[in-house]
Amino acid sequence: MRKTNEIPPAAGRLLPILWIVLLACLACGSPQQESSGDASQDAPPRRIVSLTPSITEILFALGLGERIVGVTQFCDWPAEAAAKPQVGGYSNPSIESVLAQRPDLVLVSPNTGNREAALAIERAGVRLEVIEGDSLEETYLAVRQVADAAGVPEEGQRLAAEIRARIDEAGRRVAGREPVPALFSVQLEPMIAAGSDTLISELLEAAGGRNVVQAEGYPRLGIETVLQSGPAVVFQTRMGMEAEEERALTDAFWQRWPALPAVRDGRVALIDASIATRPGPRIADAVDELARRLHPEAFETP
Repeated sequence: MRKTNEIPPAAGRLLPILWIVLLACLACGSPQQESSGDASQDAPPRRIVSLTPSITEILFALGLGERIVGVTQFCDWPAEAAAKPQVGGYSNPSIESVLAQRPDLVLVSPNTGNREAALAIERAGVRLEVIEGDSLEETYLAVRQVADAAGVPEEGQRLAAEIRARIDEAGRRVAGREPVPALFSVQLEPMIAAGSDTLISELLEAAGGRNVVQAEGYPRLGIETVLQSGPAVVFQTRMGMEAEEERALTDAFWQRWPALPAVRDGRVALIDASIATRPGPRIADAVDELARRLHPEAFETP
C-alpha cells in the first residue's frame, strides 16, 4: 500500500487496506438499501458529499459543482467549494452532518481516522464509494471512478485523457535531459519530505527530477541527511500564510545552510501544497511548474 498524498496531515499514512475490504463486504453482505437522498438508485446521483479535497476538485472539473451538497473544511479549490456546506474534517468527518445533507452518494478516500465514519455512513443506507489516488495511474483511475459514480463516464474519460496529455507534454519538454536531484519538503522543523512510493515523487520524475529521498512515504529528515543528499533544487510547500511572510520564513530556514547546492544557487522554490499533493486535475499544473523549475532552459522561448 502506498502512502497517502493528501495533506493534512503532511506525513499522513493510509490505513491498512482492510477497511476497504470491510466496506466491500458490508455492501455485498446486505440487500441494497434505499438512498437517504431524493434520487432513485437507478438515477444519477444529485446530492453528492465529498470527504476528500482532491475528489471535490475532480467533481468541479467534471462540471458537477451544482450537485455537491457537502465538503470538508479542507476543500478549498476551486473558490466555489468554500460556499458548500462543511461536514467536518478530512480525517474526522461528522456522520451527523453528512447525513443531514440527505446525500445519495458519498465519495471518500482512505485516511487515518475516517474508517469508522465511512462505515457508519454506509450502514445508514447511503451509497458510498471509496476512491484511492496514490500514484499517477491511480489518479487517472480516480477521475474515471468519480465520473462513473456520478453518472458521467464520458466526461471522466475526457478529463483523465486531458490530464495525462498535459503531463506527457511536460515530459516531452524535458526528455533526454539529466534528471535534477531535488528535495520536496512538506514541513519544516521538524523537516518532513516526500519520499519514494508517493505521488509527489512520481511528479518529480515526470518533470525531469530525481527525488533525493529514498525512504518510503513521508519520513522525518535531519539536516545532515539533506546536506549529504545535496539537492540542486528544493521545493518547499506553502501552507496558506501571506506570500511575503511565507517567503521570509522559508529563506530564514534554508539560508542557514549556504553550502547546500539549492541554497547556493538560489533554487529554493515555494509551491502550493494543494497542487502537488492532491491526486486530482491540478497535478498537471504541478508537473508543469516543477518542470519549469527543474529545467528552465527547456521552456525558454527561442
